[in-house]
Amino acid sequence: MHTPRFEFVSELQHDSLIGDPSALQNSTSAYRQWVAAAGLCIIWTLLSFGQVIKYLHLWGGVVVCVLFPLLSTIILSKLPAESGPRKRSLLVLVLAASWLLAAVAYVVLYSISQSHVFGPGSDRENALQIACHALLAGEFPYRELTFLQHPITPMPGALLFAGPFYLLHHVGLQNLFWFAVFLVACYRLLGCRWSTAWFVFFFILFNPCIMQDFVTGGDFFTNFIYVMVIFSLVVRALIGDQAPWEIWVWPLLLGVALSSRPIYSLLYPCLLAVATTTCKKGIAFRTIALVLLAEAGVTMPVYLQDPAHFTPFNVGSNAYSLIPAFLHPALLTFVIGLLVVSISFFVQLDFRRLCLILGCSLTVVTLPLFIIDRLVKPELFPLMNLIYLSPGLLLLAMWLLPFATHPSFKADASTSLIRRV
Repeated sequence: MHTPRFEFVSELQHDSLIGDPSALQNSTSAYRQWVAAAGLCIIWTLLSFGQVIKYLHLWGGVVVCVLFPLLSTIILSKLPAESGPRKRSLLVLVLAASWLLAAVAYVVLYSISQSHVFGPGSDRENALQIACHALLAGEFPYRELTFLQHPITPMPGALLFAGPFYLLHHVGLQNLFWFAVFLVACYRLLGCRWSTAWFVFFFILFNPCIMQDFVTGGDFFTNFIYVMVIFSLVVRALIGDQAPWEIWVWPLLLGVALSSRPIYSLLYPCLLAVATTTCKKGIAFRTIALVLLAEAGVTMPVYLQDPAHFTPFNVGSNAYSLIPAFLHPALLTFVIGLLVVSISFFVQLDFRRLCLILGCSLTVVTLPLFIIDRLVKPELFPLMNLIYLSPGLLLLAMWLLPFATHPSFKADASTSLIRRV
């Protein structure tokens, strides 16, 4: 009889990553805590300094990028580790308030962005509007350009997710919907503790890079949310903690979600590693097949209409010019990412380690390319484009978060993660 090698455990019982809970207080030193805090500061600064410098100029931006993360991580270290029933209710209210704050910011700043008072603005929502209109009309969605004369890069899966909101005549509303889903996912995956609220405020609401994309109707952060949330639901379904129908539905939805941006196909090795150690091989390969079929079924009918103008595959990096053409630069970059994420086959997995592996993989295929693009053509790759680094860096921040919190906080049985046993 097949015995699953994964089980649900409380958040801080992820032994393969940071040791058993009883030894946590003894093994977690102040040195490691502050190194992790420094890592969180660096991640916030990497994401934010472009937008901060844009509005506060160089020296003002430098001051903010030093003082704000430093003060924020000091606050994090002082937050209480445990949360009783009353504090849990308060935490839920704080997370609900964060959604209301995001909604107010969206309503106010979206209208300002549409007026183009502070510049031409972002054309990411415009790209979705044009592509959704063409797709619903039965036309090829990638021949048009945005009002900034940029090609349309969201893949067909992103258009399907944005479609219902396009029919409501406001594509950007999907950001508010998926942010609510993100808050629920953070509560369940990061734990019912104040560090979860800190993560939401520090890395989302007070992160000008994420919020600039959010309030202008862009979907890059939203892509990240639904890919990772549906991925976690697939993992839970594989473990057998959900209804039987979910082992069919969530993989199909994950395939559609992976068809939002090419980089998210890097999740396949992690999904295969989890599936093959969680359930019978037949169920594992059926799950992978469902994801592949859904992604191909959404992408290929559109791609085959006009491969030469399918811009999500054709828009490349300037860094590709430095790689010999016979090596197929885009494919080579993707293979490097696959090699990094394939580490998941050789280590014991839990939620935190999945964040680490996926975060490293996504960062490896985005950060070096952005640096080269910035050096080669800074006018085409402004610092605002640091949003493209956010998927990998946010996952790395999720991995670092428990190391930066107070070393004495205890396990909370209400929060479930997975690990190999």
